[in-house]
Amino acid sequence: MINLDKKNKKILYELDLNARQSCSYIGKKVNLHRNVVEYRINRLKESGIIKNFYTIVDTSKLGYLSLRCYLKFQNTNPEIEHRIIKDFVANKHTFWVSSIDGLYDLSFIIMVKNLSEFHEFWKKILKKYLPYIQDQVFSIYVKLLHYPISYLTNQTDNRRTSEIVGGGTPVPIDEIECKILQILSTNARMPLTEIARQLQTTSMVVNHRIKKMKKLGIIQGFRVNVDYTNLGYKHFKVDVYLMNYEKIDDIV
Repeated sequence: MINLDKKNKKILYELDLNARQSCSYIGKKVNLHRNVVEYRINRLKESGIIKNFYTIVDTSKLGYLSLRCYLKFQNTNPEIEHRIIKDFVANKHTFWVSSIDGLYDLSFIIMVKNLSEFHEFWKKILKKYLPYIQDQVFSIYVKLLHYPISYLTNQTDNRRTSEIVGGGTPVPIDEIECKILQILSTNARMPLTEIARQLQTTSMVVNHRIKKMKKLGIIQGFRVNVDYTNLGYKHFKVDVYLMNYEKIDDIV
């Protein structure tokens, strides 16, 4: 476990609010020189605490439907489970796969254009792995809320850094905007100049397209991907089933 001082915790908190903030801007908030902030961020990356910086995208605005799926295995061994997981990871429809403990053994999120496409996807899975699947549960993302990692700084912060509403009206994007999203999806802090160089365009064009996609709600935010295990934390995802929905807004 790696112990962080208050400054590093505040830097992580600020990066989680907006990973594209400049070191100078973060420095003003945490009372450090920009060079010191840059050095600390690089050290956090080298130590493995920061895994990468990613972009939150409302995929419904791109015409996709997102589903979370849970599987309970049966009649398997580690080799078979590894093969199943590897297959899901390689599938073009999945963008998140995780082994879990509890009622189910595997969770994954898929993106499809419509339920017919999901039906074809799942039919192929069942043809290959039905004997190993004891139970299966699917849920469609309607609303996804992101909250800041305020527990690192021991402060109360109920702000939503982003709110993704599934089923949004699709917004057309061009080839440049698609490539910008691909780049920012795994490196949200990449400078405008470097993005422009890779796309053989100008920083002004890249900046304009990013602002446009934020205004349209395609880009919901930029966050830091933290390896919580290095900080002594365990990561849990909890499914809550309600008997009535009268207080749903108070809960979230």
